Parts: sequence; C-alpha cells; structure tokens
Amino acid sequence: MCTDLTSAYAFAEQLRLKIQSLRIKARGTDKVLDTITASFGVALAKTGDNLESLLTRADDALYRAKRNGRNRVN
Repeated sequence: MCTDLTSAYAFAEQLRLKIQSLRIKARGTDKVLDTITASFGVALAKTGDNLESLLTRADDALYRAKRNGRNRVN
C-alpha cells in the first residue's frame, strides 16, 4: 500500500505501462488486438476523510485523467 502521493503515482504509472505493453491475441489466431490502455485517479486519505470523500477525490482525479487524453495517471 502506498502512503504518499509520489509512491501512489509511481505505482499507478507502473501498472498503466504494464497494461499498455500487453499484446493480447484474438482467440485461436496470431492477430494482436488493439492496444489496451488505462487511466487512474490517485487520492490519499486525509485526516477527517470518510470513505465517500476519499472515493470522490479519486473519482474526480480519474475523470481529469480521461479529459486530459486518457491513458494516464492523475
């Protein structure tokens, strides 16, 4: 588990790059399907946060990543 934003961003970026590097083939063929990409929203719990406020910030960060071009960490 990441306990600071820098580590959380780095972890999400590593995961994003691994997903992007996957070469998935259509079943029964050698044809590689389109590249799979992922966007991540990163948020850390703050003092006084409840689950809803933490998830709201993470969700907001995810939608910022999508608006800024997808396939990124925000």
